[in-house]
Amino acid sequence: MLSEIKKLKTGQARIEAAATRIEHNHGTMLKALIDARGVQQDVNDMPNREAQYLIMKVDTQDLLIRKHDRELDKLKKVINI
Repeated sequence: MLSEIKKLKTGQARIEAAATRIEHNHGTMLKALIDARGVQQDVNDMPNREAQYLIMKVDTQDLLIRKHDRELDKLKKVINI
């Protein structure tokens, strides 16, 4: 009976070691997946940020063009063109 208890304890220690190794490996893989997901989200957001920047730049240019058009219209009225 004593030898059977020793076998059981040895088997239990091997199972615990295997479970610890599996938990560690899966934890490492899960962390890598989460990190990769975060990087991918940053990459996915980049075009949106760039697009928003370009839209703001175009809007600014559009406002400047409208302002210049108004000034040209005023000048044309002054010089009767």
